[in-house]
Parts: sequence; structure tokens; C-alpha cells
Amino acid sequence: MIRFFVDLESPKLDGRVLYRTGECSFDFEPDSITDLDKRVGSEGRTSVVIGTLQIEIDVETGATLYVWGYHPYFRWRAGRLPTIASRPGTISV
Repeated sequence: MIRFFVDLESPKLDGRVLYRTGECSFDFEPDSITDLDKRVGSEGRTSVVIGTLQIEIDVETGATLYVWGYHPYFRWRAGRLPTIASRPGTISV
């Protein structure tokens, strides 16, 4: 079993999650490659896979970095979602 831990003190990684329709996949574009490189320790990165989505993780700290991967949208339903209150922070495994 994987356990996730919330850290509201660590700064979030700024960037955008995109859906690439032609590839049926999610992607992440960091606002700063330098900031992303600073967050990845000397041990590199790995992914936790949930279905076909991947959560990229810094091996050294266990901090999640971003989500990416194949996820077809053919069965999605159009609709409105409520706005939720959120706070900046990080999630670690």
C-alpha cells in the first residue's frame, strides 16, 4: 500500500497540466526548468503508476513533482465541477 503525506510548508512546483488531445494524454510544463531541476535530488526521478497515469516522484525525498501519461477522454462527461478551496504545498510518498 502506498501512503501519501501532505506538507503545507514546502513550496509547490509552478507549471501547467495540459491535456494533449492528439496523444490522449496529460503532460506537465514547468514554469521553470531550473526550479524543476533543483527539486530533483541526486537519485533522480521515478513514477508511481495508477492505471496509465504516472505521478513523477523525486527518489531522494519522495516528493511528488507532477502527473503525466496516457488517459483517453472518450468516456468523460461534460459538466461543471464545484470550486474547491486549496492551499499550496506538496505531497510525498
